[in-house]
Amino acid sequence: MQKKEGFIYIWRDKKRNLYYIGSHIGSPDDGYIGSNNRLQCAYKSRPDTFKRRILEHYDLISHQELRNRENVWLSLIKDHELHRVRYYNEKKFAAGGDLVSTLPPERREQHKIKSVEPLRKGWNNWIKTVSKEELSKRGKYARSRVKNRKGGVMPGDSNPFYGRTHSDQTRKLMSEKAKKRKPTRTKEYIVEFSDGRTELHLGQNSILNKYCTETPIKFNRFIDTNKPISSKRKAAKNNKLFGATIRTVKET
Repeated sequence: MQKKEGFIYIWRDKKRNLYYIGSHIGSPDDGYIGSNNRLQCAYKSRPDTFKRRILEHYDLISHQELRNRENVWLSLIKDHELHRVRYYNEKKFAAGGDLVSTLPPERREQHKIKSVEPLRKGWNNWIKTVSKEELSKRGKYARSRVKNRKGGVMPGDSNPFYGRTHSDQTRKLMSEKAKKRKPTRTKEYIVEFSDGRTELHLGQNSILNKYCTETPIKFNRFIDTNKPISSKRKAAKNNKLFGATIRTVKET
């Protein structure tokens, strides 16, 4: 793990009486201010009202170790002091994270409104400018694209391979790769019942159709676990698969 010079610092905004704690890999004299946008804007507009103090300085320290030390200092901040109440810091942990969850309830609701309202307003304004016929036409086109893309197909000239064909050599390679793929839909399974009987099934649907139509039971989670199939549901105990084990036939 590479180690470099690093330090932990605290800024004080004397005009607003706000603080900011952070860390930086580098020299205290390299001109680094901080990663907080509001701190940067305030500092650029009135640098004379800011004063920095170095809390810890290391000649050699890894990035992760410096973050851990920063987290120790950030943990001293009280939750209600975040978000420019007493600190510019918006979270009590270093390097990213979920900022919204750290907001007070009323600020969280404001963030939700500010995030959703512009989208809703823009959608409503767009709807007013489009006729019903055009809206219906666009809806049908979008639904057709979604339907086709679910099947792995892109319609017409929107497909980048539209109008082109594979060469004989490419088709041969594709065929060889397809043969090597594991046939997941045609796997063979051996069902061993509690009375000693065994059955060979081709695919899970074969087991499903034979034993799980009248009294459903989830057997998928027990495949290759050597654990007897079980369930807390009373109806499942009447299923013939109850107590059996299922394993996959391994390819040789």
